[in-house]
Amino acid sequence: MEQKPSIGRIVHYVQYEGNKCRAAIITDVEDDGTVGLYVMTPDRGAHSQNECPYDDGHTYGTWHWPTRT
Repeated sequence: MEQKPSIGRIVHYVQYEGNKCRAAIITDVEDDGTVGLYVMTPDRGAHSQNECPYDDGHTYGTWHWPTRT
């Protein structure tokens, strides 16, 4: 079953610096599928967002569903 983005869901955001994934909360979902994110960065606070060590193949500046463990 394909997951659909919805407000309040937790995702992983691939930050540009440091090749790390950060937890993010979906704050907005547009009709075209574009999402707004609140990215949690422990060292710099949080910001909105206009290779992940945990799951290879993701592009910097994108988000993806967390890998189930």
